[in-house]
This record gives sequence, structure tokens and C-alpha cells, in this order.
Amino acid sequence: MRKLIVAFLCFLFSSVSLAANFDINSKNPQDRILAIVYLSRIKDPSNVNKFCEILIKDKNEKVRKTAAEALGYYPFSFRAKSCLLKAFEKDKSNTVKEAVLSALESFNEDDLGKLYCEVLKGKFSDNLKKEALRGLSKYTECKKEIDKILRSGDKKLLKSALFTVSFRQEDFPEVEKYLQSGDSNIRNLAVKYYLTHRPSKKILKNLESRLLIETDPSIKAAVLEVLITNGVLLEKDIVLSVLSNEEVKKAFALRLPFIRNKEISKDIIDSFLQSDDPVVVSAALTYMGRSGDKEYCPILKKFLFKKDESLKKAAIWSMANIGCEDGIDYVLSIISDLNNDDNLRLSAAKNLLIFKPSELSKKKDMIKAVYKNEVLDDIRDVLRLVLQKASNK
Repeated sequence: MRKLIVAFLCFLFSSVSLAANFDINSKNPQDRILAIVYLSRIKDPSNVNKFCEILIKDKNEKVRKTAAEALGYYPFSFRAKSCLLKAFEKDKSNTVKEAVLSALESFNEDDLGKLYCEVLKGKFSDNLKKEALRGLSKYTECKKEIDKILRSGDKKLLKSALFTVSFRQEDFPEVEKYLQSGDSNIRNLAVKYYLTHRPSKKILKNLESRLLIETDPSIKAAVLEVLITNGVLLEKDIVLSVLSNEEVKKAFALRLPFIRNKEISKDIIDSFLQSDDPVVVSAALTYMGRSGDKEYCPILKKFLFKKDESLKKAAIWSMANIGCEDGIDYVLSIISDLNNDDNLRLSAAKNLLIFKPSELSKKKDMIKAVYKNEVLDDIRDVLRLVLQKASNK
């Protein structure tokens, strides 16, 4: 506790010292920029008016740009939004206008979709139109204009358009043709569009044929994810062959916990568990936990005895999420073993809260015993909550 107090005081005094060194009214533009950046990170609403004044009146372009970026940290401030809109209309610098559009992306206001659409349709620079496209990812406006970009293949705006359509609910049929693009970045964006939009049978066949010929590991992993997510029955040997490339395996593993298909072959999951990379193994363990399949419980229990604590934590979470039989016993044994790292013990205690009250109530006496013997206040606090949950069966 003493170390925490000392660390906090050091942070407090260093913060005060930094604030004293930054003068937002300095004649030096660089000093004003540093002051704005520092103050914006504090996120004090009282700074909004000052940032607005700088954005509208400061003569230095870089300072105004920084002030616009700072106002993006206040997405619930009507004053900040009004100031940014005024600056977009009045400021003659495209650099400042880009910063304004970027800052407005943190606001969730229906009328901003119209602004982004006006920029996309208007006589503005390509960079401004790219910012507008990014902003349109949250709105429904301008579908015709986006379709037009996808049809024409406008090289300057295409990547931004492909990025945007992945976040919108409407279908954009023109995306399909970019699955064959020679530009790997464009191909990647096109494939990932189908992670958020249901592909037709024709497109799934197209992607299945691409699986073996694709050379980019991240795209190959994305293609595999689209196919598995949409229930395409791939031959096990083909999938294992694709995953034999470690780059593909890692790229796919990072997405594995989020895949909606919970019926991936156990042989395929086992291939991830054999990896030497703990990130890949943790992803597979997390997938098991999300699957809700109790057949994974024996495998998860084995990982409680691994040396790598990240694997132990992933296994504990998954066991709790599935509700493995004897799972509470195993977790309590980890908490009660004072030879274990305290962070691991605290994580294990928190994961007890995932179990159902009816399951916890059966182990209430054991939980009480562990609670009484616990020496750390943080863990005791969590165990107290666990006991409360166990009483609410």
C-alpha cells in the first residue's frame, strides 16, 4: 500500500510539474501545441472553451489542427461539436479541415452523416473525402456515392470505401470483384467485408477456391474465417494444411475466440494447442470457453498445471464459462495455494463469479474456508462477493 501511495504522489507531482511547464498562451507555437496535447489528455470539460478559441482564432495552422484533435476528446460536448462545425466551414486549411472531420468521428450525432456525405459529393480534396468515408462508416447516408466509387474502382478512394462498407449494414454487391484484386490490401479489405456481411453461395465457392492459392497469410486466415463462420464443410486435411503455416495459424488464432461457429473440429482446435506460441494456445482455450462444450473440460484442466500463467488464466476463465464439473474445486485450489502468483490467484477469484449461484452454493463451505485463510484484502473482497452470489441461489 505504501508503494502505491508513493507512486501516486510521484505521478501527482510530476503532473503538476508538467502542467507548469506548458503555457497554452505562449508566443511559441510549439509550446502551445504541447500545452493543448497535455490538457486534452486530462479531458477536463473546462478546457473546451479555450480549445475552441484557439481553433477559431489562432494564426498557426498546426496549433489549430491540434486544437481540433483535442476537441475530439469531448464527444458529449455540444460546445465542442459546434466549434468543430464552425471551424470546418470557416477555416481555409485542408489540414485543419481533415483534423476537424477526424475529431467529429468520435461524436454520435445523426446530422454528421449529412456533413460527411456533402464532403464526399462536393469539390473537396481526396484526403478530406477519405476522412468523410471513414466518418460514413457509422451512418446510412451516401450509399449511392459509395456504390459509385466501388463500381469505378477509384484508386484514390477505393480502400477507404472498402473499409467503410464493412461497418455498414447495407449490402454492397460490387465488393465481390475485389476478391481477385492484385493489390493485397484491397483483397484483404474485400475478404473482411464478408466477416460482417453474409456471402452468397457463389462467393463462398469463390473464397473456397482462393483458400489454397492465396499467398498472403493474413488474407488466407481471413478467408478461412469467412468459410468456417458460414458453415462451409471443409475437409479436415485441407484446413490442417492451411494452418501448417505458422503465420496463418497465428493470424487465424487471434480471431478464433470471436468466430460464431462453435462446432469447429476438435482435431483442428488441437492443432492450435500444439503450438509453441502461448498467444495461439490461449486463443484456442478461449474458443473452448465460448463454445460452451463440456467435452473440453478434461483438456482445460490439464492447462491449469502449465507453467505459463497466461495459459492458466485462459483455462480458468474457460472452465468457469463452461461450468465444468469440479471446476470450482480446481479454481479454489489455485486461490488457496499461496505459492501461486498473487495476480493469478486474484484472477482465479474473479472467475469464480462467472459460475452460476446454484453451482457456487454447493461449494459454499469450501469457499468460506479459503476466504478465512486468505491474506490479501483484494482477494478477500472478491471472495466475499462470491459468497454473496452463492447465497443467492
